[in-house]
Amino acid sequence: MSSEAPAEVPAEVPVQDMKPPSRFEVEIEFVNSLSNINYFNYLIKNRNLLKDSSFLRYIQYLYVTYCCNIEFKKYIIYPNCLVFIKKLVDNIIIEDDQVKVSSIDKVLQEINDPKLFTEMYESFKYK
Repeated sequence: MSSEAPAEVPAEVPVQDMKPPSRFEVEIEFVNSLSNINYFNYLIKNRNLLKDSSFLRYIQYLYVTYCCNIEFKKYIIYPNCLVFIKKLVDNIIIEDDQVKVSSIDKVLQEINDPKLFTEMYESFKYK
């Protein structure tokens, strides 16, 4: 085992030289955060958020961009977020140019169903 120190230690980057995260980095982090069932439940129970058409359109955009696109899907760390997002998207309806959730209670019931976790475990354990 070698006890040599690394040849060069990177210098600290001054705050003013740091670049803000890209849109991709922010979006993929948010998508992955939706794998946390407690956080996802919090978002759903915030009924004002789920009545916001802009937020629901954003969820649809995230679903199409990250859950349905192989190029981006490989960056998903926690695949259960894909299942949760799909459950929400499956309950989004568009009427007269308004986007809304058909039944918030139904979404809550579906994502908190113990059978869902069993199905996710079974589908992910062999991949």
